[in-house]
Amino acid sequence: MPNLKEVKERMRSVQSTQQITRAMKMVSAAKLRRAQTEVQHQRPYVSELTQMTARLVGSVEETPALAQKRDVQRLSFIAIASDKGLCGGFNSAVAKHTRAYLSQHEKRDITLIPIGLRAGLALRKTPDVRFEDQYLDWFKHMDYARCQALANQLIHAFLTQSLDEVLLVSNRFKSAGLHPLTQMRLLPISLPTPEVTAVHYLYEPNPEALLGSLLPYLVTQRLYGALLESNAAEHGARMLAMDKATDNAQELLRELRIAYNRTRQSVITTELMEIVGGAEALNQ
Repeated sequence: MPNLKEVKERMRSVQSTQQITRAMKMVSAAKLRRAQTEVQHQRPYVSELTQMTARLVGSVEETPALAQKRDVQRLSFIAIASDKGLCGGFNSAVAKHTRAYLSQHEKRDITLIPIGLRAGLALRKTPDVRFEDQYLDWFKHMDYARCQALANQLIHAFLTQSLDEVLLVSNRFKSAGLHPLTQMRLLPISLPTPEVTAVHYLYEPNPEALLGSLLPYLVTQRLYGALLESNAAEHGARMLAMDKATDNAQELLRELRIAYNRTRQSVITTELMEIVGGAEALNQ
């Protein structure tokens, strides 16, 4: 049985950890509210942009270059995780899905683009792929300009046929406790069937010229939206993980208090027995 000093030291350590996890939960909750607001503002914008682009594509005879499918031999795979840990299985799910997908397509020429330090650490040793590490610090300097630069780089490679397809895997934010892993094809761009409407639109200058600007812009917005979704999902996952850690610390404290009381009771009982034994020895 441990002595009282060991139990008290253990209790102080658990209490200190509990204070840290409680503070981290509060910080993640505050960041989650801000990130969730950004996601809620961006989603309807991208949805309407997609519908408008789909109508434009439906009004032209030839499929735009960014929407043309071809045999996939050269692939870029973007894996979005986070810079920090302590968020449950958030990062490991992205890494596991990425490795599983790449292992099924070993014969392709694959470029792996991890975004977030944890994605880079988990996927750095992935065999038979080209590894790009210039976006590992993305969430430290997350801005739209960097997203646009990456999107333009991928679009240029696709148009020059240096790439045949660009895939993206990330966590999609639905709620603090629900952030399913999703895989999206970024290029060639996929569009839904345009909604049937009796309204006839006049385009100026013409649909082809508008698509030359809208399609690259839509690719950038989708990439930026995936980053915002992943950022919100990360804070939600960390908030729940820290909440669970705080509850576990509370349960461990309860068990330690029971152990402390038992140990203290045993010490007191032993001392009383020694006192009683000494008194009897003196009486005899």
